[in-house]
Amino acid sequence: MSVPTSANRPRADQPSRANQPLRAERPPRAERPPMADQPGVTVVDLGLTVPDWTLRLLLATIAGAICAVLATEGMPPGGLIILGLVGLAVLLVPASPAAAVLGGGTAILLAGYGDGDPVRPAVLACVVLVHLLHVVTGQIAIVPRGTRIHLRALRRPALRFVLIQAVAFALVGLVLLLPRAATPTFIEVAALLAITALAVFVMFLLRRG
Repeated sequence: MSVPTSANRPRADQPSRANQPLRAERPPRAERPPMADQPGVTVVDLGLTVPDWTLRLLLATIAGAICAVLATEGMPPGGLIILGLVGLAVLLVPASPAAAVLGGGTAILLAGYGDGDPVRPAVLACVVLVHLLHVVTGQIAIVPRGTRIHLRALRRPALRFVLIQAVAFALVGLVLLLPRAATPTFIEVAALLAITALAVFVMFLLRRG
């Protein structure tokens, strides 16, 4: 007759395997279905998006184009440097009066240093660029940093820009049909400032609406 040794003898503090409670096994965790497959959820494709710095890059391009147009009009390097610094201020702080200063300064410099037809290509180009400058700065001011912009959200500002430019160039066409005569410089300056102020005023009204 064999005597159980201490190695085979069950300890008193350890319950036997037969007396241990059975543990319920957890069922496998169900995977959550995709958002599109969940009931009551509608996924809307908003189309192509661009990062927010795209607008700042466009703003820098516009400011550079304004300086390039003024350089073709014979503006001295000192004035271009000052205008470039104002453009840099617009880029750093879009929601500031720097954009209005850049637009007004462009009008004054065009009238002061440019000789020729008041509706010459340089003037028309600056009318488009200054208007686009105010449109882009307005968009940058309301878009938070680090976000992506849906191109559909820019449709309405783009349509407003095209509509205003169409009206402006229709007026330019009407002016071209009028008889030509020498225009004093101060009248040209006043007209350019009035156009710039009108563009800013229209943008303000459209933004409030």
